[in-house]
Amino acid sequence: MAYFTSLVPGYIFLWIRQHAFYGDAMLKTMTNRKLAAFSWAVLILLFIGYGFFMSYFGSPAYADTHEYVIQDMACYSGKHKKMSAIFYATAITLLVFYQSSLLFLFTYPIWKSSRDDGEASETMNIIMGYIKKCRLLTIISAGTDIIAFASSLFFKRVWNAPLTVLTVIYDVDLLINLFCLLLCLKPWKDIVIPFRKKIRVIIVECSIKLGLEL
Repeated sequence: MAYFTSLVPGYIFLWIRQHAFYGDAMLKTMTNRKLAAFSWAVLILLFIGYGFFMSYFGSPAYADTHEYVIQDMACYSGKHKKMSAIFYATAITLLVFYQSSLLFLFTYPIWKSSRDDGEASETMNIIMGYIKKCRLLTIISAGTDIIAFASSLFFKRVWNAPLTVLTVIYDVDLLINLFCLLLCLKPWKDIVIPFRKKIRVIIVECSIKLGLEL
């Protein structure tokens, strides 16, 4: 459950990104009430789905169908097969739906812009380029989530892999997601390397001084 909890902030961030795009003055003509309602519905369903799983894990029904065992110095639940299958099927369905919805919301302004007659302005081209970048990063993030989820099920059920293997899979997925979220921000270079501009200034000043001395 900790893995799903860690995914929620990332998808909320991506939702805020696409919502900010539609709030731009140049893109307001591309949206309508139905699209706005769908966007908000996606966010609400995310919280409802997450709340459902949190309620399930804390319910007596979960305790009655699960027993806890110790493996690799960690405690995890040995799941009832039927309940486990229902849980994972529901989780993957909601995850794919939310990912597909986000990709649709990122793709719609790109598709709408391509159908408009006339040459787009330079500002519009910059905005569309930024949206395409965020859409690509969303695809990468969503793809790694599905791969990590499927890989964890495969290693656990087919190879009975230890808990440490599953933890490594989730950690790698979360690192990729974090990097994708950073790239969605315009000043991502300044975030990754906070002193980048100052270092550049120092290098230029040093090169000028060395050039004068030479």
